[in-house]
Amino acid sequence: MGKRKDKQDQFAATRIIELQKEYERINAEWLGFHYQVAFYFSLAACCIEIAVSVIVLQQQLLTMSVPIYFLKYLLIPTISNTVLLITGYVLMKNQQLSHMQRLYSVSMMFVLICFVITTIHNISSPVYALYILPIVITGIYASPHLTMQTGILSISLFLSAEFLIAWNPYQNTVFESPLRLLGIVLIFALLVMFTLICTTGMYYLQYYSYKCINPFIP
Repeated sequence: MGKRKDKQDQFAATRIIELQKEYERINAEWLGFHYQVAFYFSLAACCIEIAVSVIVLQQQLLTMSVPIYFLKYLLIPTISNTVLLITGYVLMKNQQLSHMQRLYSVSMMFVLICFVITTIHNISSPVYALYILPIVITGIYASPHLTMQTGILSISLFLSAEFLIAWNPYQNTVFESPLRLLGIVLIFALLVMFTLICTTGMYYLQYYSYKCINPFIP
C-alpha cells in the first residue's frame, strides 16, 4: 500500500512539473498575443478617430474650435494610449517581475486603454461594451483572481467614465435621458454577468486541471 502511494505521489509530481512548464510556455505566447490585441485595438481606435474627424470637419459639425477638437479627440487619447502601450511593453519584458505580475500588467493596461476610448466616445452608451473584451481575454490564463480583478476594474472605470467625467459637454446624462439610463443599467448588468461567468469558469478549469494532474484524487 505504501509503495503504491509513493508511485502515485511521484506520478503526480512529474505531471505537475510537466504541466507547469507547458502552462508557462502557453501563457508566455498568449501574453504576447494579448499585448498585440491591445496594440491593434488602440491603432484601430486611432484610425477611426481620424476618419470621424475628417467627416466632422467636412460636414461642419463642430461645436467647438478646431484646435480644441483635435486636442480632446485626437491628441489626448492617442498620447494616453501610446503611454499605456509603452508602459505595458516595458513591464511585459521586465524579467524581474514574476509571470503573474506581467499578466496583471498587460491585463490592466488593456482595461485602461478601454477607459480612455470609452471616456472620450461615451456619447453612445453601447461603447461601454468594449470592456467585455479585456475581461474575456484573460480567460486563457485560467486565473480566476485575474479575471475577477479585471472585471472589477472594468466596472469601476465604466461607472467613473459615466458619472464622474463629462468629456462631451453636450452629452445627455442618465438623469436627463431615460433611454441612456436603460443602456447604462444593461451594460452594467452585462459586465457583471461576464465577470461572474468567466470567473466561475476559471475555477472549474482549475479544478479539472488539478484532476488531470492527479487522477487518483476523488
